[in-house]
Amino acid sequence: MHSVTTRVNIVFSFAFTCLAAATFGCFLTTFLTTPPVPTIQLQVVDDPVVKDQRQYHFNVKKSDRADFKFHLNADFTPLFNWNTKQLFVYVVAEYTHEQTPFNQVVIWDKIIQRDDGNEKLALQKLKIKYPFFDDRGALLGNNVTLSLHWNVIPVAGTLPRYADGSIALQLPSDYTKRN
Repeated sequence: MHSVTTRVNIVFSFAFTCLAAATFGCFLTTFLTTPPVPTIQLQVVDDPVVKDQRQYHFNVKKSDRADFKFHLNADFTPLFNWNTKQLFVYVVAEYTHEQTPFNQVVIWDKIIQRDDGNEKLALQKLKIKYPFFDDRGALLGNNVTLSLHWNVIPVAGTLPRYADGSIALQLPSDYTKRN
């Protein structure tokens, strides 16, 4: 009645439909669970410094560059479940300026894989990984809020972003002399 290729096509179509329905079911379960909140401790360990950094090609323009070290203790174990592939964890520095009222700069990040065994972070005296730089000179004497953000990268489902563990940091009002 039906040829062999027609029967194979029907079997593969049915198998693909079942697989798509199972993936969609996994996607729906991500909305039914409330995400657990990990324990986070973020602490600045030394006095922050702000340096006057001139651009090498344009010596007149003044820019600010802040630098400091921090401790990060976090336990992301509750976030790992059957649908978690990896976590993207990053520290964001937020500050305001009259020209731009909302500024965010990523100063450190890390990818945590499911099977790495690095779900608990106990990192001491971390240097900022990316330069904390402002080309308008808005860092001097400014209040900065550091917060830990993370993205849960699922096997199937949405890509949510969360934040917790924020601390306030007052940058110095005078430039630090160059070393």
